[in-house]
Amino acid sequence: MAAQVGVANETSSDRLDRITRQCSHCPRRTECVLAVRFEDDGIRA
Repeated sequence: MAAQVGVANETSSDRLDRITRQCSHCPRRTECVLAVRFEDDGIRA
């Protein structure tokens, strides 16, 4: 899951934007988006 590789000081909204841009073709994109949302809630996916 490439979305797990973050950029230093990247916010969750930055990460969501990057997933949206880079992963629009990927059928597993939803998993990455959910993982970011769980991180926002303080839950490690």
